[in-house]
Amino acid sequence: MRVVVTGASGFIGSQICRRLEAAGHEAVAFVRKSSNRQRLQGSDLEVMTGDIRNQDSLRTAFHHAEAVVHCAALADPYANPWESRAVNFIAAFNVCRAATDSGVSQLVQMSTAAVYARDHPRGVPLREEARLVKEPPVYDTYSINKAAAEGYVQDFGRAGRLATTILRPGVVYGPGDRVSAALVSLMHRGKLIIPAGRDRRLPLIHVDDLGSAVLAALSNSPAGARRYNLDGPRPVTFAAFADALARNTTRSSGRVLTERVAHRLAWGFEKWWHIQKLEGRPPLNRYAVDLITADMILDTIRGIEELKWEPAVSLDEGAQLTSEWLGSEPADPAAGFPPLA
Repeated sequence: MRVVVTGASGFIGSQICRRLEAAGHEAVAFVRKSSNRQRLQGSDLEVMTGDIRNQDSLRTAFHHAEAVVHCAALADPYANPWESRAVNFIAAFNVCRAATDSGVSQLVQMSTAAVYARDHPRGVPLREEARLVKEPPVYDTYSINKAAAEGYVQDFGRAGRLATTILRPGVVYGPGDRVSAALVSLMHRGKLIIPAGRDRRLPLIHVDDLGSAVLAALSNSPAGARRYNLDGPRPVTFAAFADALARNTTRSSGRVLTERVAHRLAWGFEKWWHIQKLEGRPPLNRYAVDLITADMILDTIRGIEELKWEPAVSLDEGAQLTSEWLGSEPADPAAGFPPLA
């Protein structure tokens, strides 16, 4: 099967390209002209350049393709609202329209568990039908646009013009991710903070399990429009994730603060970052605190039953694989905690 992957130069997109290639598919990496293609080095992937904001560019890339995996996104909750809307929301319509015009039969949309509303009871498993976010905090331009993008994708699927599968992974980690790099950097400096105790659960999924879910979606997803939560083999707390990385990197895990204190401290970091006109976002920010303290559990039964998919990478195995990569790569102390997926 010829499969075009948008956002193929990113952490998730590049891993999916490699999984497709290993599974015998003809993977095509769709990237911007300005993209850093370092993650694609060492492969024989066909690379096409273009812009997801331009339908003509997408039609050219999708010509003769049977499926599209749409991973391209501006995964920054603090991004400019208009830029986030263009890349995370409107571009989803462009991809769907170009796919149908080009005769593509299947689309896998990489969404995120961040699309869920923030006021769900803590600790209650979230099913795919749960309410989506409508009024996120002012510092989150990512979640609302990813939720809106799902609407476009579902409309095309329900209309029968394109079989659409929406995947909602939690926090994706593994070799090449910014989550682990930022955490280990903070551990090394003795500045990792664990808000609200050590019992809050995080939907943590290794990138290899996400790759197998994409393959399962291409093979087993029913026609129409379907949505699937994706999580790791078992619930994991943020503290357990930090501890697993600490064991494999000989660092010490973080200090525990109350949620209120951590949120105020994050607000102060953001203000100082803005005053200093630093690039990116601070390693401690309000979005990260919200994410860590949410105690989010994803119900993944639908994906297991319909896609015939199950996560296989344990926390210990995933942390070891990630730590081996971190041992050969410089950590970025300013990376901060990225959004879900």
